[in-house]
Amino acid sequence: MKLSVVVPTLNRLEYLKITLKDLLPQIQRNLDSVELCISINASADETEAYIKSLKEENPFITYKAFTERVEICESFSRSINLCKGDYIIIFGDDDIPAPYMIESVLEVLNNNLNIGLIHFNRVVGSDLGVSLINKLRLENSNYDSIIEENSLSNFIEKYTIAPGFISALIFKKEAWDLGEYFDTSNHFGYDFLGRIYAGIDKLTPANCLYISYPLVIQRMVKNREWNDTWPKYWLLGVPNLLQSFDESKITGNSMYTWHNELNKSWLKFIYTLVWAAAYKKKYRPLIPEIQKFQQGSLRKAAVFLIITVTPEVAFKQIRKFLYK
Repeated sequence: MKLSVVVPTLNRLEYLKITLKDLLPQIQRNLDSVELCISINASADETEAYIKSLKEENPFITYKAFTERVEICESFSRSINLCKGDYIIIFGDDDIPAPYMIESVLEVLNNNLNIGLIHFNRVVGSDLGVSLINKLRLENSNYDSIIEENSLSNFIEKYTIAPGFISALIFKKEAWDLGEYFDTSNHFGYDFLGRIYAGIDKLTPANCLYISYPLVIQRMVKNREWNDTWPKYWLLGVPNLLQSFDESKITGNSMYTWHNELNKSWLKFIYTLVWAAAYKKKYRPLIPEIQKFQQGSLRKAAVFLIITVTPEVAFKQIRKFLYK
């Protein structure tokens, strides 16, 4: 099997129906090369009953309904364990594949040697309900070539955590297996990406490809099951991930990218802190750790003041404005 498409899902049935409506025909056209797996993370809705019914019409579907709910990255890990393909894409249960996404990916896989991973561009939009996405924009508007080839270190330097958006990442299953050694315990929310990158580093050789044209629509959803943990993912998971790459010599200076690119915007920095402030009990104890990855006394002070003082209603009002 060349490619496994696995969809982890948690209480997202109405979104999942739309995603599968667009995915299934593409899978059906390529059953000799592609499998579809669905991993149900102890959903409390009718997801399992729906998938069971769907499998009767589409017997090629593989699914497992887990009874224990786990965090997002552990859900990814056990979803991957369902897969038999040489390459894997973990597809989000609320994202929309472009027409012929599967065919486009298979063409690249079949015509390029020694691929460790493929990352592709995407269209991003705000979620206004199950059937409506607005404010569409291209995630990466820069264009160099249709397919760009990089070494792992150059790829990480250029795209860092962009492949953390799972629906736009295809990786070699062997890399996942080889990366098990890598300590990802403090890569909160990005531990799966750390394991993939570390595994690719062990492959010889392994090329990292970027496809410039968008192959998926990403929903920016107002409410998710992991809303309270996102600030931790960004403020601690990302810099810990990049720091570990530097320490293990996978990259030369990824922390420069954190300070001068990813964490450069004051607007995003403050917004993330206001988000954290909405969950004060969770983030007050983390203030010293968060400050460690901020340069300058002004940013360190902002971490303390915003998380400590900002009322929860501030975050609610900002979200209301962004998703109106």
